[in-house]
Amino acid sequence: MNPILRCATAAVACLLAVPCLAATPKSAAKPKPAAAAKPAPIPDDDLTTAATRHVAICPPPKAGRCVIKKPIATGYRVLTAGVDLEDKDGQWIADFSKGPKGQKVLLQVLGLNGDLHDIEVSFQGKPAAKKAAAKKQ
Repeated sequence: MNPILRCATAAVACLLAVPCLAATPKSAAKPKPAAAAKPAPIPDDDLTTAATRHVAICPPPKAGRCVIKKPIATGYRVLTAGVDLEDKDGQWIADFSKGPKGQKVLLQVLGLNGDLHDIEVSFQGKPAAKKAAAKKQ
């Protein structure tokens, strides 16, 4: 191809490309990260007690009692109705047979100094049932 024709073709291509480049939108500026949501201010008259969360895994209530490590040294009141706790050397022996039903129970205990403890108790299935289900697979 003739060098003059090649140069003319390149010039025409550049002239045609300039309006196209001008018509393309500029890349959008990177969005600023959203400011972290500020928690609502706590009113001066708020009397809510923050609870300390704990987790315990127990056998089903029909299978027997459950042993739970005590999060409170001395002096407490059980706030969950229908749950009996027997105090034994740094542990509670809990009887959930008369308490709330379900796979999980929230056991609330209030300490002598006003500290609230939420203990999420989940119940395991029978070990034999788990083994039988595993064999089927």
